[in-house]
Amino acid sequence: MKLNLVNEVLIQRIQMFGRHAREYRQVQTRLEKLLSDRLNQIISNNRRQGLSPSSSNRNALTGSEYLKYLEEYLEVSSQSLEYRIQYETHLMLFEARKSLRRKV
Repeated sequence: MKLNLVNEVLIQRIQMFGRHAREYRQVQTRLEKLLSDRLNQIISNNRRQGLSPSSSNRNALTGSEYLKYLEEYLEVSSQSLEYRIQYETHLMLFEARKSLRRKV
């Protein structure tokens, strides 16, 4: 992040990062709710194939399909966190500048 940003650009970035953080957080929340449903679906499919309950659980948790879902969730979650950090960092810079202007 550049410390010498013009205030208008800084405000635009604060708004942009805040909007992206909020959007990605909503997607993350939805994916989090879907994760257990997807796991249960995989377990059910394994049970229909004749596997025991413990084997169904183990295969579901270690299978590539569930791993794909986990990676999707983690990717969105990390992007959400990155936008939130950018938002908070830019906001802190804005507030620091504002407090310095008041003292002068």
